Amino acid sequence: MKKLLMLLVVVGTVVSFESCKKGCTDPSATNYNADAKKDDGSCEFVTADVTKPTITVTSPTEGAVINKGDMLTISGKANDNSALKSFSVKFELGPVLLKDSITTVTGTEHSFSQTVSTAIMPAGEYTLTFTSTDAANNVSDPVVVKITIKDSAPSDTEKPMVNAISVKIPTNGKLNSGFENTITIDVSDNEALDFIDVEIYNLNSGSPVLVGSAKVANSSITDPKSYKGDVKVTIQNLGGSVLNWPAEILVKAQDKAGNTGEKKQPAVLEN
Repeated sequence: MKKLLMLLVVVGTVVSFESCKKGCTDPSATNYNADAKKDDGSCEFVTADVTKPTITVTSPTEGAVINKGDMLTISGKANDNSALKSFSVKFELGPVLLKDSITTVTGTEHSFSQTVSTAIMPAGEYTLTFTSTDAANNVSDPVVVKITIKDSAPSDTEKPMVNAISVKIPTNGKLNSGFENTITIDVSDNEALDFIDVEIYNLNSGSPVLVGSAKVANSSITDPKSYKGDVKVTIQNLGGSVLNWPAEILVKAQDKAGNTGEKKQPAVLEN
């Protein structure tokens, strides 16, 4: 009888101990204890990552216009609070998807930089869309950049035209040494004039000798395609008796593309 009572006491003690075992009783916790009968508040949980990656694009800039044949630089950075998984760039011409480039990346930061030639790219408006995904499959807000690739303007190889040269002052049409002379000129160009030079040469000694010059600067050319006006040129004093010496007026015009056109006009010198 005494042994039976002792056995009952032991069994009751074990049952009482098991029923009082404490620990984490939440199966979703990382430290879940299947043997625990009473939760002791020690449960630990993994916090879900709901933060999206972010993207910064430094090139190209919104609305950039690029001449066909020039280099296009695509650069920027993707960031995430935990771990990046992939980075994507979509390249579209109008509604047409030309390329969808997806790159596997790691770490919390990914810098990207690529330079491509636009030589074989059709002219038009392009849309570049940048996105990034992290290890928790959070997707960044897309960064959209629109650019335009335009056909390069054809090279200007046409020379300016010197259409007319005349002596306005002196009124007799003869150039006067030692004085200011007024030369009227008419010059035109297909695109844009840059500057005009007017030079006076004395031909009396056989070889041309420069005796006076003046320049029409770009700031004085109000119509880029045409200049009609007077140019004042002071001719150096040649001394002695100058009477009907042969001379030459040379007008040289240069356009913005570096093309040069010129014209010579026979003249007479006197004093």
